[in-house]
Amino acid sequence: IEVCKRLRADAGDATPIIMLTARDQLDDKLKGFDVGADDYLVKPFELQELAVRIEALIRRDKGTVSNAVYRVGDLELDTERGIAIRAGKRLKLSPRSFEILTVLMRRAPNIVTRQELEREIWGDDLPDSDSLR
Repeated sequence: IEVCKRLRADAGDATPIIMLTARDQLDDKLKGFDVGADDYLVKPFELQELAVRIEALIRRDKGTVSNAVYRVGDLELDTERGIAIRAGKRLKLSPRSFEILTVLMRRAPNIVTRQELEREIWGDDLPDSDSLR
């Protein structure tokens, strides 16, 4: 509880947090969510359930949890179906290009810096090549 509280209050940290605990009372769960936990899992639990919850938080953190359709001008991006259409014609995009376009369209009309884009797409594990050129 205290670690979560400090992360959220002191640094304004938006890192996804799953509380793994033996505390199974409703008051404990409510306190966990109240201090900023994104999920709460009571022990004992199956590792497969934890893995699925982590994947869901990662998708949400990257902004891909919704089945959104983004539209900017004549460009349409359907994240559920994984397609992009411009002026009525379907675009052929690599998976990485689709990810980049999703970030840009989700944040439109705001400016997305190169550093922000790199952080959203690759996190701390930047590629060796300069993929954005």
